Amino acid sequence: MLKRASGRIAPWRYCVPIAALLSLSSCLLVISTNPTGVAGANIVFVAFDDHGSFVASLHITVVDLAGDWRLDGMTARDGSFRCDVRPGVSHVRVTVTAPRGYIVPRTEPWPRDLDVPSNSSLRVEVRVDAVD
Repeated sequence: MLKRASGRIAPWRYCVPIAALLSLSSCLLVISTNPTGVAGANIVFVAFDDHGSFVASLHITVVDLAGDWRLDGMTARDGSFRCDVRPGVSHVRVTVTAPRGYIVPRTEPWPRDLDVPSNSSLRVEVRVDAVD
């Protein structure tokens, strides 16, 4: 019966798979002294009525306070509207207009100014009252 030499072969048997695993999870780190662009944020508006039901077709207008950017949209069936804020925008004014059959309560301060955190999401709940 032949015996295998275990001296030099054994370490190579383990080093090759380990080297392959290390190369798969490698990453590249780039360091620069140049200024980088600030990524934009997301604002998710969720509209619901006084009974807790989601409200579709709520009109939302988001305007940069500096006046360089504007976005209009409407909430979907699930009551949500996602707004991708342009990079560099940090303060916006939001105006809402209720759809037919609803009113915006006077206790809610609209239009509303919001500070937009960069590189993150902000959730804004909008409550409307159903007109009887």
